[in-house]
Amino acid sequence: MRATGELAAYTVPSTWTRPEFKPTVRPYNRVVGLTNNGEVLWQPTFGSADPNHQFSKSDAERVAIPSNDIFAKRLIEFFARYIAECRGGHISTETYNCHRFGLWMVGADSGNSVRPPTEVVDSEPIEKGRRLSLGQRGVIGYKFRGHTSASHSIVGLGREKPDCIQVIAVGGHMGIRSYEDTLDHYYDPEYGTNPDFKGFGIYV
Repeated sequence: MRATGELAAYTVPSTWTRPEFKPTVRPYNRVVGLTNNGEVLWQPTFGSADPNHQFSKSDAERVAIPSNDIFAKRLIEFFARYIAECRGGHISTETYNCHRFGLWMVGADSGNSVRPPTEVVDSEPIEKGRRLSLGQRGVIGYKFRGHTSASHSIVGLGREKPDCIQVIAVGGHMGIRSYEDTLDHYYDPEYGTNPDFKGFGIYV
């Protein structure tokens, strides 16, 4: 999929932590608004137990995301359905995660599946440093004693872009983050020292 234009998004800086996995804090740009036909769809600033959820619309930075008609349609529809404030001030209660987002962005009909796509982790990861094309899904995973693990799904913003777009955790924010930081977030030093762990990387 090639970009033919740009989609206006609004982002605020945020951080992503996984203290139960590794005590690191990594920054990313949280997508809090997307422009649709001249109107901005905003993520609500209420109804969350997350103290970092609050943001000011006036502080949101307008950024241009590489896009085309298909990519824009899928991204806006996902954001509108799961993340944006609904008409009347309601918030969606549907379950979603990074894997649901990845399937949605490639147009796959999976119902509301949030299942890790372990079947993708069945060959070899793409070469280190390679970036995904616009709208292409990637799955971060590894193999362990004959079993496969799909830790996280991401979506490319184009081969020339160092960042990818993703959903952070179950029912979490949408974010733009570098491949390097995203991979590092899911990398455990044991992957490099325990021979039972193989093939950590991005699978397509």
